[in-house]
Amino acid sequence: MGIEWNTGVDTLDMIYQARLNFGSCIFRGVVILACWAIWCHRNNIIFYNGTTSFATQRYHFEKEMNLLTLRVKPVMRDKINLIMSSL
Repeated sequence: MGIEWNTGVDTLDMIYQARLNFGSCIFRGVVILACWAIWCHRNNIIFYNGTTSFATQRYHFEKEMNLLTLRVKPVMRDKINLIMSSL
């Protein structure tokens, strides 16, 4: 997705640098949806004996991003679609 994390700095500085490097105002939403997808996948593993799968986590993320496009302005929809095409 083009987010670069500098793990050599403090957590808040790492997030701030990543946001600046990402260069889009939807950075926060992308990170929140990525965390939500990981959380849903984690719950699937713990509560429903699911298996660890990047494809499943990615599916949850893509589903949530597609739902996000239904409630944003057309300009933001284009940015989201650009991010989704980079996956």
